This record gives sequence, structure tokens and C-alpha cells, in this order.
Amino acid sequence: MENQGPLPLFKVNTELVIMERSDEAVRLFPHVETLERLVDRESREKFILEMSATNKESQFEINVTTKKKPLELFTVFTKWVDSSCYCLFVPQSKGYERVESQLVALQQRLHETNFELFEKKEELSDLMGRANELSGPYIELSDRVALVPIFGDVSEAKVEAIRYNLLTKAYADQPDRMLIDFTSVGRIANEGVQALKEMVLTLQQMGIEVIILGLHPQHARKLQSHIKELQVEFDRSTKTAIKKWLLHE
Repeated sequence: MENQGPLPLFKVNTELVIMERSDEAVRLFPHVETLERLVDRESREKFILEMSATNKESQFEINVTTKKKPLELFTVFTKWVDSSCYCLFVPQSKGYERVESQLVALQQRLHETNFELFEKKEELSDLMGRANELSGPYIELSDRVALVPIFGDVSEAKVEAIRYNLLTKAYADQPDRMLIDFTSVGRIANEGVQALKEMVLTLQQMGIEVIILGLHPQHARKLQSHIKELQVEFDRSTKTAIKKWLLHE
């Protein structure tokens, strides 16, 4: 029998007399003649019953006495070879330590994955913000007229991104009129309508006349409840509106 294994191993006969024991078994358990003497009294009947099956391999849990502890839970693996049985004792604590180490490793991987996802989320958020800003560029047509074409679906986040850039430019350039072009707009979210209203009102407070261009019927229905309050001028054709307001200068 191999005596140098990392786990305690016993070789017993049919009477459970210990014939051989590994170095780890010597180190871990008190010296006894028969294996059942290591087993807790209340568990001996179970142990003897499990060991009586001399024609099969088995696995069971049992409380035994060690040199350090009066009772410790072990998983016992048995294998009968002729009239001898090899009994390998695996401390449950080792199993727990193994599971714990696996959990720690898993938590570390999850932490690393979460951090990577967070970085990707931040990167995506920055890209989305930049895309929103570019969805409403400020174009200076003349000293007095500016054009802001809006592209794609209009959400609150998009309007907020456009608004910051637009107000900054408008404050610096001080145009008399601003043409906001809806020709390339898709859907307008309800929150987007409110954000658009606030943006237009802010421009008007700055003394800038706002003209809405290229409004589709579905957009008009969305904005209908705010049209009177906004007091803006509408023009269906962006091309003619640009010519009109440039010629007015």
C-alpha cells in the first residue's frame, strides 16, 4: 500500500482490523487496532453496516476521532479487494476549502468581468453621447441665420446632447433666427417632445426666432399640444425656407 499519499488511507480485513495505514493516517488519527474504534459511538452501527458490503465500492459520511478533534466529519471511500478493504478518509473541511477556493476564484473572475463590462458600458455611453451630439449639428448659414438639422429618432438624451452644443454655439454667435430641420427625424419619444419644448423656449428667451422645418404629419401630431405655447413658425420645405430667410437679410 502507498504510504505517502496526501490523504489518510487504511487497509483492513473483514473484521475491520487495521493491517496497514498510510503516513497521513498515522499523523492524523490516534493509534487503534480496529477501524471502528475511530468512529463516533453513535455512528458505529452505520459504519459497520457500510463496511459489511464486501463485494462493492462505497462512499459515505461518518464522524470520527482525530488527534486534534474529538469529532470530525469525513467522507469515506471504500474498495474491497478479495478479503481486504482500502478505506480512504477525506476530511469534509478539505472539501469546503476546495469549494471556497473555487468560489473565490469565481468571484474574482466575475469581478474582472464586471469591471470589463463597466468599462465597455462607459465606452458605449461616451460613444452614444457623442453620436447624439452629432445628430444635431449647428451650421452657421450667415451671421444672422443658423441651421440645426436633426437626424434619427428623438429621445430626451439626444435632445439634451444637442441642446448643450446648440446653446453654446448660439450664445457665442447670437443669430437672429434658428432653423431646426426635422426632415431626417424618425420617431419622437414623449420625453423627447418635452425636451424639445424646453430647448425651443430657451432659444426664444435668448431672443432667437425659431423656425421648424420639414415636420412630418406624425411629428406634428406629437407636437400639437405644444404648438400654441411655442409660438414658432413652420415651413415644410427646408430648401425654400433656407432661401427665404437668407434673402431676408
